Amino acid sequence: MGVRIRRLRVKRAGPLQEELDVRPADMNLVYGANESGKTYVVEALIGFLFRTGRGTTWQTSSGAGRPPDIRGFPIGGKALLENLDEEPVSFTKTGEKLEDRFREKAGLPRELSRLMVVRAGRTRLSDGADDGVGRDVLLDILGGREVLEEVKGRIKKRSRGLEVRDGGIEGHKALLEDREEAAERLERIDQVAAEVEASDDALRLSQLRRRRDSLRQRRELLGQARRHRAWELRKGLMEVGRDLDGLPAERELSQLESGLERLRDSVAALEGRREEVERERERLSGQGWVAHAADTYADLLKARGVSSGVRRLVTVSGATLMAAAVAAGLARLLWPAVASGLLGLGLLLYREAGFGGGGLSDAQLEERSRVEAMYRDTFDEEMAGLASLRARAEELVKQRGSLDQQEKELQQMRRSVERLRGDLEELSRECLGGGLEEIEPEEEIERAREARRELEGRRESLGLELAGLKVPEGEELRDAPGIQWSDSESDTLDREMERLAGEIGEAERNLQTLRTRIAAATGALEAEEWSELLEALRRKRERLEEDYRTETADLLAKAAVAGAVDEFERSENIELAEKLADERVGRLLHELTGRYDGIRLDGGGTLTLGVEGEFDYPLEMLSTGAREQVFLALRSAFAELTFGQPAFLLLDDAFQHSDWQRRGRLVSHCLKLIDRGWQIFYFCMDDHIRDLFRDQAGKLGDRYLEVELKAAT
Repeated sequence: MGVRIRRLRVKRAGPLQEELDVRPADMNLVYGANESGKTYVVEALIGFLFRTGRGTTWQTSSGAGRPPDIRGFPIGGKALLENLDEEPVSFTKTGEKLEDRFREKAGLPRELSRLMVVRAGRTRLSDGADDGVGRDVLLDILGGREVLEEVKGRIKKRSRGLEVRDGGIEGHKALLEDREEAAERLERIDQVAAEVEASDDALRLSQLRRRRDSLRQRRELLGQARRHRAWELRKGLMEVGRDLDGLPAERELSQLESGLERLRDSVAALEGRREEVERERERLSGQGWVAHAADTYADLLKARGVSSGVRRLVTVSGATLMAAAVAAGLARLLWPAVASGLLGLGLLLYREAGFGGGGLSDAQLEERSRVEAMYRDTFDEEMAGLASLRARAEELVKQRGSLDQQEKELQQMRRSVERLRGDLEELSRECLGGGLEEIEPEEEIERAREARRELEGRRESLGLELAGLKVPEGEELRDAPGIQWSDSESDTLDREMERLAGEIGEAERNLQTLRTRIAAATGALEAEEWSELLEALRRKRERLEEDYRTETADLLAKAAVAGAVDEFERSENIELAEKLADERVGRLLHELTGRYDGIRLDGGGTLTLGVEGEFDYPLEMLSTGAREQVFLALRSAFAELTFGQPAFLLLDDAFQHSDWQRRGRLVSHCLKLIDRGWQIFYFCMDDHIRDLFRDQAGKLGDRYLEVELKAAT
């Protein structure tokens, strides 16, 4: 079992919101968004395990155009490593480092972190070498520094005509010219770098742009909210339209309302006509009595006595009329009953008294009086003899024909009313859902109108709001974006964006002046991005600094170089060749790349990869993805040579610059290292890379650990 991190505890500080205390697995993914403390945890691990500061890979102070590698946050906690001793060993910020424990071990590099740590996607072992590794790194990692120190000793002994005095080099002026010119060029570039470091416009511009990007995202969300609101409004309009279609139209309501009014008028007219006909019918009910009374009155005028046969006839007639009166009374025919009863009573009295007056008996005189009284009561006038009775009988006969016509007209009116009622009944059920007797139609008509007014008002309101959104039909958004549309917030965002645009323009103008200075100083006239300019400035300064160091070293080493170089190169080349030929290097290369099984350093100092003994593939000529695989393989191979077995790797967003296809392959290579016995920590803020690890590392079970850091709120 190789050297592994058994436990990691990082105390809360800086951007880290909570203390991190985990027992790592074989594959460990630490995920954190911006300001979550991910980089702080990486820097804490580096601080626990490796040396930092001047003279190491990890600088703790910024240089010209270069931020510090390890920031000044206080680091608390520890990393507990196993398989170094019999018991686990704790590493803290102030304790011993891995370099200290292996200082005397042959072949161990001075800085293990070159092998075991990848920061910010820089999988190369050396930025200064075209092939990403370089001779110096190989010497440092695989050995050969003993020879280099011997050469330095020789250079010091053989420096001719030159003397170091009071921190300076004295000697022949011709030998010092190149060094002095290099110092002047370095001073000029340092002045530009100092201006860059003193300017806060870059930071301000970055902050303004982040703020602008945040506002753009919010405005985009608001735009989606506006489109979703348009979808809601169009849906609301459709629902209102369906509701309106479900209500009776105003034309139908007006038709029903006017029909109800006509029905009320027709019913009132029918009732009035019916009462008139009923009164006429009652008035004409005495028609039969008048005709009979005229005949009876005529007989009274002619009577001079009554024979026994006549008396019998009068008796029978009287009895018959009395029976008819009773029958008419039972049938509720008032006037016929009264008339029949009076006539029958008169005949019976006549039978008893005979005709009086002018030869009439007392009974006959009484009968005549009763006929005259009944006429007076019926027609409200005095009877003027037999002629008035007969004239009234003829008149009643004529009026009886008029009553029949009126009754026919009454029936027609009744049928017309029933037809109108039936039509309105059907229309009421169709419009209002109930018949005229089941509902109060006037109230229901008003409710329907009120509902229609409310729906039409809502339709108008929705339409006005939809028109104000100015979202073309077909561009609505069905799914809610999670926020509500706000017209006032949109206006506020527009004003804020306009203000930011002004501030960004000012900062960009200031930076443009500085860009011109950097471009002129570095010669990077074609550079478009600030990162390119700053990188050009950094490289320019490093080159000038290197030129200065080179000139200085050249002055110190000129006398010694000629005699030592050959021996040095022979010694180191032999040692490097032996280390690179180690079967573990070739085997791990092949396992991780599936193609290359060997590596060697050719005469020109170039690393070349081999397949089955044929070394035809210069490392610097491989594609970016293939080189990243090789770099990971070399790191693990060199580390295995160092420790004698697999150990652990700390990868800080190591794949962030790779395209998405290469990312999947690199994640697969990490899992191959896990199968080989390596322990890997991958720190990332990229959701895509996190999901790739989740998908591919699922088969590891409890050998996979995922930690998510909380972002600052």
